[in-house]
Amino acid sequence: RNMTAGIDVARGAVAVTLSTTSCVLSLVGSLSIMKLTFKKLRDSSPTPRLLFQLSVYDCMISATLLLMPYGIPKDYGYPFSSGNQQTCTALGFFVRWAQAVAATSCCLSLYFMLRLVYNWKDGDFARYERPLYVAIFLLPVAFGVVVVITESLNPQLHFNICAYGYYPPGCNADDSEQQCTRGAYSLGHLWDGSHLGHGPTNLPWQCHECHLTIGTEAKGC
Repeated sequence: RNMTAGIDVARGAVAVTLSTTSCVLSLVGSLSIMKLTFKKLRDSSPTPRLLFQLSVYDCMISATLLLMPYGIPKDYGYPFSSGNQQTCTALGFFVRWAQAVAATSCCLSLYFMLRLVYNWKDGDFARYERPLYVAIFLLPVAFGVVVVITESLNPQLHFNICAYGYYPPGCNADDSEQQCTRGAYSLGHLWDGSHLGHGPTNLPWQCHECHLTIGTEAKGC
């Protein structure tokens, strides 16, 4: 069954084309930076290493988003979609690496602030490099595992991307008669606050509204 019967297919095709162009340009740029910084990875300055790591993670995100339109389950009716729920979940997992891109950018900014404002030497920052790199790597892995276990990664009704969402589409609407079988207020929602009123700061007094989904069984917390 076509799950997106109300979607303008022509607009969807244009969106996929623009997204593909953007991803290809991003890949070319990141690969170029990787080539330029690879020979300088052993320099005393952490800048080449941070830029190289940032480019690696950006390549992962760009490649994932490049494949995303084709990994959407084909029964959703998106242009070029030919995947299934497994491919959607896999691509949604790798989208979590956007957190690594953001974290590495923060580290790069932190380095320049410490260097310019507080007169840190390269050796001072180098002592913290490895722990920072490990933490940045583990961040998306941890969140990715959580959203996979809680079955929170589903195709979005109006966007050709697999992200936090419900299945079947629209099942969470007030007037919907469908029962959600996937994605009912998972831990992923609670952390990133993607639904108003369900962020971590509101958790203690709004716990009656959230659920932890394990498999297809929703349990009140």
